[in-house]
Amino acid sequence: MIGRANVTGATFALWRGVASIKSTVRSLALLCLVPVACERSAPPLPAELSPEEPDVLFNTVAGPPSTHSFRIINTGGTRTAYLAVELRGDVDAFSITDDECTAAQVEPNAWCIVTVALTADDAGSYAAQLHVGDAAANVYADVTMSGRVSDASLSIDPPQPTPVVEGDVGTTRVAVTNGGGARTGALTVTAPGATLDNDTCSGHTLVGGGSCQFIVRYAAPFGSLGDTKLRAAVTAEGGDHADTDLVFTATRAPGLVLGDVDFTTIDPIEQVGVDFTISNPTASDTGPLTVTLADESPTPAPVAPFQIDHNRDLCSGVSVPAHGSCHLEIMTALNLPVPGIYTMALSASGPFAHVGTGVLKVSTALMHGTITLAKGGTGDGSVGYNGTPNPLCVPGNATCASVTILDGESVAFTATAATGSVFTKWDAGPCTGSSNAVCTFKGANHASFALDAVFDKP
Repeated sequence: MIGRANVTGATFALWRGVASIKSTVRSLALLCLVPVACERSAPPLPAELSPEEPDVLFNTVAGPPSTHSFRIINTGGTRTAYLAVELRGDVDAFSITDDECTAAQVEPNAWCIVTVALTADDAGSYAAQLHVGDAAANVYADVTMSGRVSDASLSIDPPQPTPVVEGDVGTTRVAVTNGGGARTGALTVTAPGATLDNDTCSGHTLVGGGSCQFIVRYAAPFGSLGDTKLRAAVTAEGGDHADTDLVFTATRAPGLVLGDVDFTTIDPIEQVGVDFTISNPTASDTGPLTVTLADESPTPAPVAPFQIDHNRDLCSGVSVPAHGSCHLEIMTALNLPVPGIYTMALSASGPFAHVGTGVLKVSTALMHGTITLAKGGTGDGSVGYNGTPNPLCVPGNATCASVTILDGESVAFTATAATGSVFTKWDAGPCTGSSNAVCTFKGANHASFALDAVFDKP
């Protein structure tokens, strides 16, 4: 039964016996003419190599190299000597990719396999001979090989249209393949109107069936919507060329992001502020921002319900970077009518940013009272309020100032007698009858009342 080669460690002494074996075979052939001599056993036939296919035509190579495996069979009666493998002819066009025969000894009816590839870099027709034999050239087999390598042929798989947001960068991957058999020249990639990234093609060559790729980056201008068509091309040194259309579809960028703020209910004498954030959700800078306020109240107030604190405005005239933000302070106006609900729209836009709008809302309600200060008695003095430097009542002046306090606000009035006078008591108000020079209480239920400080002569 035929089987694979058995490579042994037998010595090369067997090589010397080949000639004597052939001589013995010829002698035995003569002796067998005599019947008595033919009764003896004939010696085995010598080793003989035969290719399973003596001639092989490789297919025209277009793409990866074409390969073929050759089976070299020992059809003789003895084991071969150690074998060697050689390519002859267009040796630069063919290459051995797998070799079981070199340094092998093949048993009778066994074989070894050599795999050859047609790997020429240049287009054309080629011929070579695969020679397998022993060192003495007594036993050998030859296979005639021929084939053709086609011209290099570049191709590009057209990419699908690429979506991109205006002001942002869209990317698409482009794959290049050499569908021919010959190696291309050095490649050059161009894509006017775009930039290239991760380019494995430029400056390189492609073997038959080889491929490379590059990424095209297109920056969509702000305000440019719809399809933009570019052209990407790959040119090989020597003339081969391939190109394709690249389509980038730009869509509208989102507007600036401004939140809504509800200041809830405040007293018209209060002025409340909040830190407001304007965010840029796009991949491009906004350019200098313009920030505006517009009254949207059902009944417009006599004054704007809100105002921008320009000392804390870090947005107006500022370009906000991609995916960045800026801050500004929004204040409520003083002395808004009571009761009322007031709203304003805060808007921001830039040369490279669509407008964004937030809604500001505040309600007003009476939540304060008025304290009317007065002095009484035969003496004189002053009355201070919450430690302020300017007293509400001053010596030598019979009239005192009034003050408003919010519900829940803690206040302290301090009576200080003038020279030659003493503080006697508080008359009227929550501290009535108290001789403590400091009167403290909290505003409640937006109540208003009088508070008299009594000073006498001792």
